[in-house]
Amino acid sequence: MYPFFGWIVALLWLLSGCATAPVTPLGDDEMVGRPAAAPQTSDAPPPRPGAMWYHLHADGDRLNVNIRLLDPPSTSTFFLPGPWADRDDFDERITVDAAHGPDTHTPLPMTVGDDGRIDVESDGLEFVELTYHVDLVDGPDPDRRFLSWGDHNQFFAYAPAILVLPSAGIAEQIRDIPIEVHTPTDWTVAATWPLAHDEPAQHPDRRVSGFVADDIHSLRDAYIGAGDHWNQHTHRSDHGTLRFTTTADFQFDDKRMLQAIARICDHYLQRFGAYDEISAIALPNDAVDDSSLDGTGRKGGFVIEVPIDQPLDDELLVLSAHEAFHMWNGHRLVPAPAAREDTLWFKEGLTHYVALKTLGRLDLIDTSTIRDELARAAWYYAENPIIAGGQIRAIDKTRLPYDRGLLIALALDMALLEHTGGEKTIEHWIRSMLSDAFADEAAAYDPLFLEETFRAFTRDWGTAPARRYDELVNRNKTIDAEVLFEQLGLHLIDADGAEAPRLLPIEDRTRPFESLFHPPHDHDLE
Repeated sequence: MYPFFGWIVALLWLLSGCATAPVTPLGDDEMVGRPAAAPQTSDAPPPRPGAMWYHLHADGDRLNVNIRLLDPPSTSTFFLPGPWADRDDFDERITVDAAHGPDTHTPLPMTVGDDGRIDVESDGLEFVELTYHVDLVDGPDPDRRFLSWGDHNQFFAYAPAILVLPSAGIAEQIRDIPIEVHTPTDWTVAATWPLAHDEPAQHPDRRVSGFVADDIHSLRDAYIGAGDHWNQHTHRSDHGTLRFTTTADFQFDDKRMLQAIARICDHYLQRFGAYDEISAIALPNDAVDDSSLDGTGRKGGFVIEVPIDQPLDDELLVLSAHEAFHMWNGHRLVPAPAAREDTLWFKEGLTHYVALKTLGRLDLIDTSTIRDELARAAWYYAENPIIAGGQIRAIDKTRLPYDRGLLIALALDMALLEHTGGEKTIEHWIRSMLSDAFADEAAAYDPLFLEETFRAFTRDWGTAPARRYDELVNRNKTIDAEVLFEQLGLHLIDADGAEAPRLLPIEDRTRPFESLFHPPHDHDLE
């Protein structure tokens, strides 16, 4: 749900100073072996696989972290977490303890600036090791959702909230970064980084789960969680491996939920590739102090946050398909921060549209549920004061990109259905943007990029699809949902009192709707 844009550290926040908490440097034999070095192919500084390691140790209400950097520069610079998910207070929960070199008895000179910059004198050392700890939220907290939370039996954290990162000069050389998570032996560990090993630790009552992030982007765009009495199920297919973890006794059957999520993820993997492993986790929404359903996509995984008694119903499936697709739209295709507001229709509205199409194609929800979702978006769009006039509230600004984006995606998909004879769909456009011909995974898109890729994608089918895009996106033409639905063979009935808005099929005219949302057979993208 919230995008990640590289390791930019332009905005960093206040840390009052260093603490003197006990420090436990790592022994030389506690690290997993580094990946092999790649051959040098240019004059640029060579990539350094395994040159930086993270150790995470769960300990009651805190998370202890050790970072070791091999062959450091004369001064090693790190940064506390910067703003993420509209928050800027993560560093208030982080205490930098000390820095050491090979001589673990003598701390290295270190300064922690008011801007969150950490400088460690490391000239001539074989390695430098920074130790810090993160205070976890324990118990109800209205802001708990994106804070790191836990107790003696579990913890969960989004990587942007807990990871101190190296400076850009160091980060651009680092790849294949090992992350080791040390927990009690009976804990289950879930993370979005690919799992490298899982074995007993040196301590007899501990285990170590080893992961590897391919670069700083993947290191940060992740989550990590662990706890006892957590359930984890694994699904393997020709397209990849899915690990689904639940943290409590949900009402839904987690094995049936695994099957549904596996079908969704397999569908996406078959069409868009990119991942060998996916990690999904269901958290009880007491972690967000809210009765609603929520979720967050990450690179290589996603989170759903739902009530303990949440049934395995259409609402849960739509949420899961939406958050799962964010692995591609939001975390492979990444919006530029400056263009966030102008592209939110694409990131959220189009994602919801693809989620509905996917669930319909897989027969996981029926057509009446899809029609209800479309009708609800159309009604909210038409009634939004930004469109209809009136006093504008904060919720109106929040909702509009979702509702407008879903209708834009539907209109563009209909244009493709009409002008390509059904050969191309909006999913084909997404896949074209994921190809090397348009962008690599680290690139960030803006409105111009989206327009140019759509024009290039539709060039062989005349100018009509591009004109439709220009009307809806660039010129922000008001969408007449009734006309749009009539083209699908549906009649829109507005909300009336207690009645929700509805879409009813027009007899013998629903073939376009069925072609988009429930074709007679599933098929691969050509």
